[in-house]
Amino acid sequence: MLFSKDIFPIIQTRKSRYSASVKHARVRVLSCYESAMYCAKAIILASVCSFSAQAQDIPLDTRANDYFEALNMSFEQKIRAKDLLADWNTATLEYNNRHRIDEQNSCYRKSEGEVIIILQFESDGTISEVYASTDNEKGKCFINTYKGLRFPQPPMSPVYYLQRMM
Repeated sequence: MLFSKDIFPIIQTRKSRYSASVKHARVRVLSCYESAMYCAKAIILASVCSFSAQAQDIPLDTRANDYFEALNMSFEQKIRAKDLLADWNTATLEYNNRHRIDEQNSCYRKSEGEVIIILQFESDGTISEVYASTDNEKGKCFINTYKGLRFPQPPMSPVYYLQRMM
């Protein structure tokens, strides 16, 4: 819920300087609250509709040029190619965990904080590009660790696979 009636307790219990009783002040605040809720719902609905219309314009085989384009494509593919990529995502996760690729080179100890990496897979399963959310030692280490590795072949190409490294 975007707004809560709990954020208005002080206003609801104080007398309004424009009305003679607390009851009138409460009615005025709750009607503002309801108006805000309708506006918020309308904004959210408009945003979702415009995002959905834009999402269908982007081909799923688009190549990213930077981190933000790769992030966008990873979300697009997760939403629009969910069924197609489901088995491959499971196989990729199992492969990564079995070989403990993320633990190689002690990347987790290089810097504090989270790094989000996006792996770009080609049709043969090779990681051709790795995009990192930060340019610190941890991000660079994960880029060097993953780039060029071969995983199970994806059902389409390129596939953008997001991983959170904490």
